Amino acid sequence: MVFFYTKLGDMDTAKRVFNEMPEKNVVSWNYILSWHLKAGNLGEAWRVFDEMPKKDVISWITMIAGYTKCGDIKSARELFDKMSERDHLAFNVMISCYAQHSQPKEALNLFDEMLKSSTDIQPDGVTLASVISAYLQLRELRFGHGLSHT
Repeated sequence: MVFFYTKLGDMDTAKRVFNEMPEKNVVSWNYILSWHLKAGNLGEAWRVFDEMPKKDVISWITMIAGYTKCGDIKSARELFDKMSERDHLAFNVMISCYAQHSQPKEALNLFDEMLKSSTDIQPDGVTLASVISAYLQLRELRFGHGLSHT
């Protein structure tokens, strides 16, 4: 029910239902967290994230994406570094964060870290799109203002 009320934009009812739930699972926590971030309430999202008794990869990725949206790359990276488990989605969101905010070297360094990871994490199409974007940004920095227009 929390999901449906958040999708309808009725956060008051979603919060009431959430607060009345005898047992809250990580999915219900993630819906509340996500809604606060979509509404631009980073402080409230942080409070929810901090209160979560259990966080999954989606919880962490949601917060990293929230910081990315706000342009707070440093906080996004700090959260990424605190993750105990990282999958390709976690790497994707952080590599994309760097690429979106004109930090191509950091994006490519993190991609290299991903490839060297002992957990055998494999890049996917999203990873490669962000890496290509970062590479093109880096190329533009090295060769002037962009590719040849001829």
